[in-house]
Amino acid sequence: MLKPQVYHQQSNPTRTILQLTEQFIPGNGQANSFYFKMRPKTQKHSKASLKPRSSTAIARLSQGTKIKVKAIVNMQRNVGGVLTSLGIDQGLNGIQDMLGETFLLELISVDLDSESELEKQTIKGYAHRKLKQPNGYVKYEADFEVPPDFGEVGAISVENGYHTEVFLQGIVLNGLRQGNINVACGSWIHPKYKNKRKRVFFTNKSYLPSQTPSGLRRLRKEELIILRGNGLGERQAGDRIYDYDVYNDIGDPDKSSELARPVLGGKKLPYPRRCRTGRPRSEIDPSSETRKGDFYLPRDEVSPDVKQIKFYAKTLASLIQALVPSIGNGITSADHGFEYFTSIESLFDEKLELPPHGSWKTLLPQLFKAISMDNGEDVLRFEMPTTMKRDKFCWFRDGEFGRQTLAGVNPYSIKLVMEWPIKSKLEPEIYGPPESMITAELIEAQIGGLIKVHEAINQRKLFILDYHDLLLPFVSKVREIEGTTLYGSRTLFFLTPEGTLRPLVIELTRPPTDGNPKWRQVFTPCDHSTGFWLWMLAKAHVLAHDSGYHQLVSHWLRTHCVVEPYIIATNRQLSVMHPVFRLLRPHIRNTMATNAVARQSLINAGGTIESSFSPGKYSMEICSVAYDELWRFDHEALPNDLISRGMAFEDPTAPHGLKLTIEDYPFANDGLILWDAIKQWVSDYVHHYYPDPSVVACDEELQAWWTEIRTVGHADKKDEPWWPELKTPHNLIDILTTIIWVASAHHAAVNFGQYTYAGYFPNRPTIARKKMPTEDATNEDWNRFLEKPEAVLLETYPSKLQATTIIAALYVLSYHSTFEEYIGEHIEAAWADDPIIKTAFEKFNGRLKELEEIINERNANPELKNRNGAGIVPYELLKPFSKPGTYPSKLKATTVIAALYVLSYHSPFEEYIGEHIEAAWADDPIIKTAFEKFNGRLKGSEEIINERNANPELKNRNGAGVVPYELLKPFSKPGVTGKGVPYKGLQKLLPAMLKPQFYQQSNPTRTLLRLTKQFIPGYHHASFHFNSRSKAQKHIKDSFKPRSSKAIASLSQDTKIKVKAILKVKRNVGGLLTSLWIDQGLNDIQDLLGKTILLELISVELDPKRGLEKPTIEGYARRRLSQANEYVKYEADFEVPPDFGEVGAVFVENGYHTELFLQEIVLNGLPQGNINVTCGSWIHSKDKDKRKRIFFTNKAYIPSQTPSGLRRLRQEELIILRGNGLGERQAGDRIYDYDVYNDIGDPDKSSELARPVLGGKKFPYPRRCRTGRPRSEIDPSSETRKGDFYLPRDEISAEVKQIKFYTNTLASLIQALVPSIRNAITSADHGFEYFTSIESLFDEELELSPLLKEGLWKTLLPQLFKAISMDNGEDVLRFEMPETMKRDKFCWFKDGEFGRQTLAGLNPYSIKLVMEWPLKSKLDPEIYGPPESMLTAELIEAQIGGIIQVHDAIKQKKLFILDYHDLLLPFVSKVRELEGTTLYGSRTLFFLTPDGALRPLAIELTRPPIDGKTQWKQVYGFGYWPKHTLRTHCVTEPYIIATNRQLSVMHPIFRLLHPHFRNTMEMNALARESLINAGGTIESSFSPGKYAMEICSFAYDKLWRFDLEALPYDLIRRGMAVEDPTAPHGLKLTIEDYPFANDGLILWDAIKQWVSDYVHHYYPDPSVVACDEELQAWWTEIRTVGHADKKDEPWWPELKTPHNLIDILTTMIWVASAHHAAVNFGQYTYAGYFPNRPTIARIKMPTEDPTDEDWNRFLEKPEAVLLETYPSKLQATTVIAALYLLSYHSPYEEYIGEHIEAAWADDPIIKTAFEKFSGRMKELEEIINDRNANPELKNRNGAGIVPYELLKPFSKPGVTGKGVPYSISN
Repeated sequence: MLKPQVYHQQSNPTRTILQLTEQFIPGNGQANSFYFKMRPKTQKHSKASLKPRSSTAIARLSQGTKIKVKAIVNMQRNVGGVLTSLGIDQGLNGIQDMLGETFLLELISVDLDSESELEKQTIKGYAHRKLKQPNGYVKYEADFEVPPDFGEVGAISVENGYHTEVFLQGIVLNGLRQGNINVACGSWIHPKYKNKRKRVFFTNKSYLPSQTPSGLRRLRKEELIILRGNGLGERQAGDRIYDYDVYNDIGDPDKSSELARPVLGGKKLPYPRRCRTGRPRSEIDPSSETRKGDFYLPRDEVSPDVKQIKFYAKTLASLIQALVPSIGNGITSADHGFEYFTSIESLFDEKLELPPHGSWKTLLPQLFKAISMDNGEDVLRFEMPTTMKRDKFCWFRDGEFGRQTLAGVNPYSIKLVMEWPIKSKLEPEIYGPPESMITAELIEAQIGGLIKVHEAINQRKLFILDYHDLLLPFVSKVREIEGTTLYGSRTLFFLTPEGTLRPLVIELTRPPTDGNPKWRQVFTPCDHSTGFWLWMLAKAHVLAHDSGYHQLVSHWLRTHCVVEPYIIATNRQLSVMHPVFRLLRPHIRNTMATNAVARQSLINAGGTIESSFSPGKYSMEICSVAYDELWRFDHEALPNDLISRGMAFEDPTAPHGLKLTIEDYPFANDGLILWDAIKQWVSDYVHHYYPDPSVVACDEELQAWWTEIRTVGHADKKDEPWWPELKTPHNLIDILTTIIWVASAHHAAVNFGQYTYAGYFPNRPTIARKKMPTEDATNEDWNRFLEKPEAVLLETYPSKLQATTIIAALYVLSYHSTFEEYIGEHIEAAWADDPIIKTAFEKFNGRLKELEEIINERNANPELKNRNGAGIVPYELLKPFSKPGTYPSKLKATTVIAALYVLSYHSPFEEYIGEHIEAAWADDPIIKTAFEKFNGRLKGSEEIINERNANPELKNRNGAGVVPYELLKPFSKPGVTGKGVPYKGLQKLLPAMLKPQFYQQSNPTRTLLRLTKQFIPGYHHASFHFNSRSKAQKHIKDSFKPRSSKAIASLSQDTKIKVKAILKVKRNVGGLLTSLWIDQGLNDIQDLLGKTILLELISVELDPKRGLEKPTIEGYARRRLSQANEYVKYEADFEVPPDFGEVGAVFVENGYHTELFLQEIVLNGLPQGNINVTCGSWIHSKDKDKRKRIFFTNKAYIPSQTPSGLRRLRQEELIILRGNGLGERQAGDRIYDYDVYNDIGDPDKSSELARPVLGGKKFPYPRRCRTGRPRSEIDPSSETRKGDFYLPRDEISAEVKQIKFYTNTLASLIQALVPSIRNAITSADHGFEYFTSIESLFDEELELSPLLKEGLWKTLLPQLFKAISMDNGEDVLRFEMPETMKRDKFCWFKDGEFGRQTLAGLNPYSIKLVMEWPLKSKLDPEIYGPPESMLTAELIEAQIGGIIQVHDAIKQKKLFILDYHDLLLPFVSKVRELEGTTLYGSRTLFFLTPDGALRPLAIELTRPPIDGKTQWKQVYGFGYWPKHTLRTHCVTEPYIIATNRQLSVMHPIFRLLHPHFRNTMEMNALARESLINAGGTIESSFSPGKYAMEICSFAYDKLWRFDLEALPYDLIRRGMAVEDPTAPHGLKLTIEDYPFANDGLILWDAIKQWVSDYVHHYYPDPSVVACDEELQAWWTEIRTVGHADKKDEPWWPELKTPHNLIDILTTMIWVASAHHAAVNFGQYTYAGYFPNRPTIARIKMPTEDPTDEDWNRFLEKPEAVLLETYPSKLQATTVIAALYLLSYHSPYEEYIGEHIEAAWADDPIIKTAFEKFSGRMKELEEIINDRNANPELKNRNGAGIVPYELLKPFSKPGVTGKGVPYSISN
């Protein structure tokens, strides 16, 4: 009957009683859609009339005729709330609206009746409903006729005739002579059916009690009596009673004993009082209240539902947001932490699209609507805190740690050190010795000797965060809780000359516990990694302490908690008419509601605070102790607080009467202005109402109010002597200013920055879950810390659940609602009606606007380092006004890259593995059966995967919202399905002729020749064959030269000996350059006929009769078996006559139609046993070159000792290898000759690619191998770059190795595409937006799509694709995380690591001792500007900290430098003409610390005069390719060429050097082809761009010397060592812990000893060296041809003695092996994460000629500027791919001293010498292990430090960061 049509009878339309129009029906008439079932307790009647909160001024009525007055009432009815608005009431309300008697108003006079002296009769009027307004309120009107003798209207009585409560916003009286009067109510009015008492709203005129008009006195008193209640019974929802109680509802013992908590308030645990609720007592603990139902609040303390909905909407949004990481990261345990810092950042990147259905939306439709309105979409995500938006690494920096104590979210804890030594006040018998471990000596060492501790204290330079005595009593108890820990802590800071606080030391203390003595340790900032990470962990503990103190004390206790008694007393003792009530009212609105929410879910047992802060269940007890020991009302006044902490002292001459100890203290600076403004406003207000000072003491309400605050609200401190007395206006002003300050400014300072400063929790972790690794550490724990300190830090931080909970809570707490009322922004109605108060308020408002501008100006002042700087969040917490939301920030939407869709898409033509049988397989019954078995197994795997995905025990594949893992399900439908395994074959792209049926003609009856499988070399499926490039078909013109062989076989002189030769051949890999398919059939026929490989044995002797070479002994080798390693075995038989003599060489003729790779020949049957003749060489086909190849046996001869039978062959072989210097070299040639670097550029392709020739007078440079290609048409001095880069044939790796090499190349290049696809690179200049984007390079994977799998590269290079599959195990490519980043994600960020890597990193060759002062350039000052450096002695001494003077530091060898000033400065102007790069000349100074580490001091950057601008230099306190390419690859190539041209393979020096030269020329050719060429990797990704190789030439000209390439001389030259015959290696290192030099000198000595043993064996007569024509020609050619541009230098060593030879060979071997290993194989380790070693700086420094826009952008987003300076995405991925390849050890790598060369093994003396050398290498491995494990060696051992292993001789395959190969093979 109560539906909208209730009055219209449905059964009989003719019996309509009354038809209501829509305007009389409240709401929208749709009862069902807004029907809520009311909770039972809301149906109870209120027991007291509602108290008004504000009203307009009294209306003075005229004394004439009756005045018609109209009252316009604004109220909100149908929002009755989640707790009200029963649907059935709506129809009744509609009837009442129709009848018109719904809302009764009665005007009350201020006067008594003059005759009866009783209160005058009120004037009544009913308000009638009119219009619904846009703001949701409904307009009502009432009419009155006021008689002339009624007097002033002093109040309005209101009666609510509806069946639901209404929210009365205001009443406007129109018609009075003085104009319209607004009576602002803002209060809930109960229905008269629940409480007959009418509500009274007084007008806005304020009265002291003694001044109250007679007609209002009774009402004033009764209203206060009602509000006080009687202290009995349980409070109901509609009550308006204010009373006191202790905090006895924090725990919930009835629910669980784990939730029992002590009562706060009383002698044992003193605490402020809260509002009494009167709920029943707990059955378990009668001292506690139960927590059932809502937490009672006086009704007008509850926000209207419109506001309430918004508040809870935000709460709900945050709580749902907290679920996002849980869903995304699969939280299975409350203790589950973050594995990486990127996982933390993902909290702010991920978003949750809300499901369209859900119980939460059904139950709370208004909340969902509010969320939608607020966010604009149904998507929830945490905002990135502003601190992190501006500076991702602010949390990492000690400077920011110090700054935030002054300008962060807790500026109330820092205090001046006023006593020394520091001592605890706790009982030493319980808590151990009171003395702190922070000593004067320690502090002075940290300060750097600038000042003594007693002077620092006298000068107010030392400050402290002291949580020692507060927390230490709780440490033992807290440690009993699982998943948390606690210490007492002290942190000391030093005030720098810039006015910033520098952290000096942290002391953590654990009291005696569990029988263990007191544990204490001091931690200091440290450059070394172990000390650094211990400092970071200690800082995490301190920050957790500070976070807990901030939340529990600075925030909760000192604002929310202590203010509640003020609110209660104000409502109980001050009438709403009292001017002090009206002054305080806006400052105490909504506070009790917030406090009730806190008791309900934040500070309660098991709530947010306990579950996420270190003290856990003892949090509120600590809060009670802080209240007891620390809180004082008088110190809550800002000036007194500052003075009490030593942060200010009284100074009548200073602003605010205070002089700050730290001038740039943003909280205090802004706060004092705001404090003064509040105090002035309060003064004006108080003096207006209390012109007579004596009235204050006589104001009974005021005195009762202050007494109750002290003796009841803060009963546990009632007897404290520091309570201010209240006798004068001055007393009142101080008290009120303090209360207003606490409720407004103090709270704002500690609350609204919470999300900004603590939203990214590493900046302010709320909990430290693990103890310090130095506290009673096990070896396992300590080693884990050393290996993965980042992981230990992450385990110390909050868990995922704790973090997301806290972030959600902080977001809500920091959120400004749209209804927020800001101090001084809008005038209260009561103030506006008094002209004097209005004027005073306007002055106050104006001062606050001035404060806004003052704060803006301060934040823009670069002199104020604590509020202005790059990435610093401006300090605005005390800015009076704000927009809605958290501290200003914006949401960013994430995008989905379309390319991922394409890559994930299965086409309808996809062929899946095992789905359909190939025709060839179907024709063979056995293969068909096997395939059907395979197909069945795949179908079975589909079911297995389904079962696994359905198994709830498998958490990683099953769970709410978890996508089932189906990527390896074999079959799929078309589309993006997330499953399906396509074939990897080439059937779709290759022509039909290449199918497996190749040998089977299309017409089976016409088969020409059916070959059996054993005669078919290799694996002849068509999918692995392809056409060779045409140039591979050219004839080879020279016989091939061998590289090694077995020792000569001395044959007996008796009967013929039967000898069998076994050959190991690789034929079918003919290479990417060979293997024409048609040749394979011809080769098979030759195998069948048996005449394929001809061998001829050669004697060492001449025929004694003829004096000519003896005839050779021939034999054909026949094919036998294919071996597992892809080699094929051949055999040949010989009969050797007794007079043949020793076998000195073997001729080989290849009868196949393709070249083959001859690995070795084994001769069996000789008396001395089997002899291996290792060849390792390509043998050309005789069809292309009739010349046979010769391989000498392994016995070495100097030229004069060569056997007669081999002399001609020795000489002819060298002639062949030298060539004639004419013509273009062909692919099969074996000629070695010299040329300049004239093929770097490509002018014929583009003028942009033209480059100067390197080599010659203008650009001196070593020589390369001559290719003889045609000259460029554009630049005849340059060669064209068409075709392959020629290499002598045996310089090209065997195909097995080559495939692996190109496999890694290809893998890296494809990997380089991954970020391009994922990040949608559209421009080569596009950079990384975030550091997380950089890390994603190492996290993302690419499953090769059909497009990639079947692309052209696979068509051409099927073996490479197969190799990729084999190497990776799956078709997924991804960059490996470099080892440095695996161990320490922030190593690149630390100055200590910057210094360490100069000694133990990728480039240990640049650091040098400062030997001259002052520093000066040697460049022409007329061109490059003044030569003097800006690195002055004063600057350096300031950076050192006054420990030592510069001249003393130089004498004591303490200053070191990286000096690229003179090398780079000449190129700066030219480089700056290139787009997307820049350059400076640079110097970086380092100081050698007592730990032996290098601490960076200053960087000087210089730009020469350019474009009319003068030289620019700047110093900032806190070049790579020449070291690698030039000093290893480039200078070695002439050694290789000369060795092959002038030293016979039989020469012992050739055999010594050959393993050190293998593959180097191939690497160099590849470098010229794609790395150092015009537009190549170096030019496109390194700062100098196209001038890179010119700089390399410049470095060669100015810096390179052969004699200084020897390690000892290099160290001496750089001042890194001095000669000392008594020291190991004859050198004393300047820096004892110099890992490269320490390990290198052992390796150098070992190499030199091995070379000495070798040389002395072959040159027992020293004079022979000078007579060795091959050797002398070799050394002469190296100097005069290979290094022709330096041929006249005096420093070239002479070659006359074995000693000379030993030094020369040791240097060459060192450079080719150890030097190269030291600068090459760590490239990916140290530079793979490019922020550690960026290859390019793309933009100039923001301080160089900046525009205002550029500078402001730098200040706001320094991280973005840094990322723009780093390489672009394309540059970075290219370089990473290249570095991965260069750092990769192939499985075929040959390591120095690991395996003996065959030629060495056949000589017993050399074999013994090698074994000694090999043993020394193994010893070096152990020495390096021991050194890396030594904690005293700070440059190689420490937390997160990658052990220095680059000079460890041996390695496994892959990127290992160790291993010294024989040669420059990468």
